Amino acid sequence: MNVRRVIILLIVLLQSLMLLNVKAEVRTGTLVHQSQLFEKPKPQSKAIKTLNANEVIKVHHRQRAWYNISSNDEVFGWIKMLNVRFSGVIKRESETGVASLLSSATSTSHLPTVSTGVRGFDEEDLKGAKADSKQIERLNSYAVEKIELQGFIHSGQLTSIDIVVNNNVVQDDTKDEGETK
Repeated sequence: MNVRRVIILLIVLLQSLMLLNVKAEVRTGTLVHQSQLFEKPKPQSKAIKTLNANEVIKVHHRQRAWYNISSNDEVFGWIKMLNVRFSGVIKRESETGVASLLSSATSTSHLPTVSTGVRGFDEEDLKGAKADSKQIERLNSYAVEKIELQGFIHSGQLTSIDIVVNNNVVQDDTKDEGETK
């Protein structure tokens, strides 16, 4: 066998190994809380089943704010990204295997970083978002009167400090008119 044939054979072998390295990686995740498994990556889609909190699942791929997963009993469907936590750090495909070895010798570029912004939300989700008046009422129910706040500050022997937000000093409005800092 001549040198040219050996080189061609090595190139074909290396390209085959690189193609094998590109295949999708199934990741294992855990559900943060009880979650619905949907037929399609849309909240209006039919719910296939309910998955329990702390259930271990297999994540096959992502589409926007959804993961395509399979449950322990091999039921496939879609779940919101925010419902899943991964254990351990998984390297990106470009950081593993023969492809990484070859590209690191010839490339000086940095790897790109992919971000989803607020995890699980994309621009379309945010445009369609509507205020939940019940949640706003609930949030407002946590508000306290100034006199209650002053009592809390006094009982905890807390002191205030000035803070600057956007080059403006935020005023401490918990003090009575004649009181000094």
